[in-house]
Amino acid sequence: NKEDLVFYYTEQLDPVLKGVVARNISKQVYDLSASKIEEKEKTSLGKIFLTEDGKDFGLSKFFKNASRAKEFLLSQVKSTLEDKKLDQKNIDQVVKNFTDQDLASWSFDYKDSQIILYPANSGETVEEIALPISSFFDVIESSY
Repeated sequence: NKEDLVFYYTEQLDPVLKGVVARNISKQVYDLSASKIEEKEKTSLGKIFLTEDGKDFGLSKFFKNASRAKEFLLSQVKSTLEDKKLDQKNIDQVVKNFTDQDLASWSFDYKDSQIILYPANSGETVEEIALPISSFFDVIESSY
């Protein structure tokens, strides 16, 4: 006796980078327990970026030299968090979490001329870190 019908799907979003397709992953739940089908919840599960040929587009592909870009991003993250007057222990933890991850696996978005980074396991320290794209013109792959 199933009471819920669940759909997972993606929706293409407006392009923000040349040659890169953004897709939002969603979950939609319908309640089947009544005599009619009613939407119960709709949840966005996140966004992914794909190249035009369907391959994953990670943050590392956005830059000419991924290791140099990672160092630069880490310094920008640290100074941005220091500007927000966060506790040094929290700043160190967020920076360590990014340091321990490969740049290609960092969770990010690009909007309003900013790279938005989403720290993993940051708890309630900080949900997102917005960095102006103008800071990265020297290291960005020019085709984007």
